[in-house]
Formats: sequence, C-alpha cells, structure tokens
Amino acid sequence: DEYARSVCLIFGAFGFRAVPSDGKPGELLKSTDGRPFRAEYFGSAFLADAAGHIVTNRHVATPWWGDETSDRIREQGFEPEFFELLACFPGKTPVAIDPASLRVRNDDADIAVLRVDVKDVPVPPLFDGGVRGLRGGHMVVLGYATGVNALLAKPDAVVVKDLMARVKSRAELLTELAARNAVWPVPTQGALNDVLEKQLIYDAGTAAGGSGGPVFGGEGTVIGVNFAILTGFAGSNFGVPIGLARELLK
Repeated sequence: DEYARSVCLIFGAFGFRAVPSDGKPGELLKSTDGRPFRAEYFGSAFLADAAGHIVTNRHVATPWWGDETSDRIREQGFEPEFFELLACFPGKTPVAIDPASLRVRNDDADIAVLRVDVKDVPVPPLFDGGVRGLRGGHMVVLGYATGVNALLAKPDAVVVKDLMARVKSRAELLTELAARNAVWPVPTQGALNDVLEKQLIYDAGTAAGGSGGPVFGGEGTVIGVNFAILTGFAGSNFGVPIGLARELLK
C-alpha cells in the first residue's frame, strides 16, 4: 500500500522526423491518410531516489528500441521524436518527462532511467545483495498491466461511458482518471522461480503495460524490474535484476 504510490503509469506518443539537411528541420513521417504518423503506448516505472529518477525498461523509455519496423523507418533517413511522454503517479496530476534525461546501459539489458519533477512520493528501498539467494521466495509485481484498460474496469460503467464520450485523447483520459484518483498499480504475486545473470524468472502475472514496474521480494525491497512475458505460458515472466539499474543511478 505504501510503495504502490511510487509506481507511475507511463504514457508515450511518438513519430518520426526526416534527418535535417541544409540546416532545415526535416518533415514528419506521414501515415497513409496524410496525417503525421503517431504511435501511442503505455508502460510502468517507479521512483528510485529523492532526486526524481525513475527506473523503467529501455523499451518503455525508447519504444523504438529493438523494433524491426522502427529500424526500417530509420534506415530510410528518419529519426524518432516524442510528441508526448508523461508519468502519472497515484494521487498526482500527470507530469512531463524530459526524454533528454534518459540514461541507458552499454549492454543489452532492458533497463533505463529517466527523471521527473515530483514531490511527496515515497521511494521504495532497493535490494542490495545477491538476488540468487532469494530464489524460491515470495515476490510481488506492481505495475499497470494492460495500461488504462485495467483502470477503466474499476469505475461504474456509466461513469466510464461518460468519461470516454468527453475525452479526445489518451493523455486527456489519463488526466481525467488521475483527477478521479483512479490511477493505481495492479499487484500480482507469485514465486521467484529462477535467477540468471541478467534475468529474474517468476510466475506472477503481468501483461503489456506492466513493463517497467518494480518486482518486490518477500522483505519488501525492490529486487528487479519487470520487462517481459513468455507468450503462451503465464507461468514464466521476466524481470531485470535491480543491480543493473542501480549502476545507472550512481
């Protein structure tokens, strides 16, 4: 209950802009209808220190990372550009994230750090030790699996219908949900089944949107960062050991 307030819902919208030439800004990539191409997504993150650094996945902080379609677009002379990047903590109005604050590792670990300006949010303790010794123990994942869908499933159906009729964008929907105190991470729990060098494997449920949420060990410290599911088998989901994130916070 306490550290759920440190877990934020991430909303991002991005497109692609042609690499500038002759000192002039490039044009935005257009969709088939002639409007600028726009991709939107949700993810999770959590506050990791008092300076406002949030930990998430690299594929949440840079959603084009490792994406084959994005790679093909970039090969044609375009670079990704954020239109919106927001973080919404429980009980707080959504705040903008500066993409320039991004920190990533030099290896392929799916981890990233960004910075937000937020106050009166608790910072969960980060586990400092050998995670392998926790194998077989109880663990809890906090995050926004399914993005806003799980949040919209909680209010009265009439309220949701009215809300959806009035909002004109996902960013506006997130602001409305925050105003109604309806932004709260979903907890799932299970066992830490295995620990590899760069992976935690557990059976706590998760889904798209839950990427970047904290994985808590039985003693209430963050032992990892949720990052992937095994399609077709809910019994094995994956996290990045928190030690790989701690190195980005130094």
